Amino acid sequence: MSDPQQPPYPQQPAPQDPHGSPYPPAAQHPQAPQYPQATPYPQATPYPQAPQYPQAPAYPQATQYPQAPQYPQGSQYPQSTQYPNPQYPQYGAPAWGQPETKPSNVLSIISFPLAAIALLFVPLLFGGGAIALASVAKFRKHEPLGTVAFVVSICATVLGVVIGAIVGINMAMS
Repeated sequence: MSDPQQPPYPQQPAPQDPHGSPYPPAAQHPQAPQYPQATPYPQATPYPQAPQYPQAPAYPQATQYPQAPQYPQGSQYPQSTQYPNPQYPQYGAPAWGQPETKPSNVLSIISFPLAAIALLFVPLLFGGGAIALASVAKFRKHEPLGTVAFVVSICATVLGVVIGAIVGINMAMS
């Protein structure tokens, strides 16, 4: 620990202006208001002694509660047939009064032109898009044409790669 006679930080040299001479000491601004000299607070008086409160009475001894009545078992009561259990619709089924919606074939139909384009132009790009749309249609949306679109898009992609390879080899030979 540091010596109590020594300040905690070393003395800083006086600030200097850009020419190397020390700044003059700060002067009171002529328009600054003059505040009265502060007076110290008077010595505080201690709090008075808290009043003594009476001691709370002791709790009475716990008494034994009477024995709870014995109720008959549930099978002795008749079951009400006036209000039968309601039948709720299955999860995912349409609400009461709503017409059932038929599955659409939108994704399957979009995958067919992509598969046709994949036969001649960039089969991995267009065929991959056709396969992706057809797989979503088949496995997620359960579209009726999903299976057909999936098979057609895979076959068109493979056939497009084969046609592209044949054309590339013929162009390289000539």
